[in-house]
Amino acid sequence: MALLQNNRSKAFKIKRMKSILSSLFFAAILFGLSGCDFLKKEDKCERDYSFSIPVSLTPALDTFNVGDTIHISIEFSPEMEDQNSGEFFDLIDYPFNTDIGLAKVDENPAACGNTLVSYVEGRGDLKLVPLSGGCISPQAYYETVENSLVFSCQIILNTSPTLLLYKL
Repeated sequence: MALLQNNRSKAFKIKRMKSILSSLFFAAILFGLSGCDFLKKEDKCERDYSFSIPVSLTPALDTFNVGDTIHISIEFSPEMEDQNSGEFFDLIDYPFNTDIGLAKVDENPAACGNTLVSYVEGRGDLKLVPLSGGCISPQAYYETVENSLVFSCQIILNTSPTLLLYKL
């Protein structure tokens, strides 16, 4: 009888040990899959940055008519300070771009205004990315000139709604 109890006790201990090891193994797998990318396949940016970029709009009018042209020009040093952290970053080799946002504000709610104008590239590159609902997102990519990042374009008004330039 004692031998039978010893065998049962050993079998119980072995079964319990297997259960604990299985639990640890699955916990390690879950931790590995849900944690950071330990294989470092690609660099990921999970931060929000806030940079202040000087923009010049000419002419400086409060009213425009159909056919009028608004000139946008941007030139700044690639050494930029992040307003969130105070850290400085060199953006010269970074694929940095900004959006040009126009809203048609004579309707409620405001509608996309980017389809109501024409864009003419100047310096840098302007890509018109289609969005859902027929809207487009004009994205400004900067050209490097000496030690500056530069972009310019013209916006030509095709219709006469009330537009608001809300981001650049």
